[in-house]
Amino acid sequence: MRSIIQQFTNDSWFRRGKLVVHSFRSYPVDGEYVKEEVAVKTYSRKFFIHTATEADVVNAGLSEITTHRIVCHLEFPLNFSDGKPVDITLEDGTVVKGVTVSDEIEWNGYRYKLVYHGPWNLWRHYYYIGEKLNQEQQTVC
Repeated sequence: MRSIIQQFTNDSWFRRGKLVVHSFRSYPVDGEYVKEEVAVKTYSRKFFIHTATEADVVNAGLSEITTHRIVCHLEFPLNFSDGKPVDITLEDGTVVKGVTVSDEIEWNGYRYKLVYHGPWNLWRHYYYIGEKLNQEQQTVC
């Protein structure tokens, strides 16, 4: 099996660099969801990013075409939230119910919320489409 780097090294329209991943969990407190950043990791290499084409968006089943979407091909998984809450266990052993876990990626100074993902077995790497967050959404709640 070829790695993602071998798959895309010859395609000049793919870009490499540093990818910053912000991990969040959201959970209900007094009837409102609180968003809490739990980790920030920086990755270099092992990923490729390009602007999403119309075909990328249509193939993902997304209805809206915007110029603010990117496609990210990775050899490692990110936390993609499908909106379904899960129960998680914190480091101290406390179980929190109804938590949504998700990641945002930061590329070239902008944050992107993941809106689609393709599984490893389909592409032989992880495949995500991210939508650029506006200025207010980029701040941590």
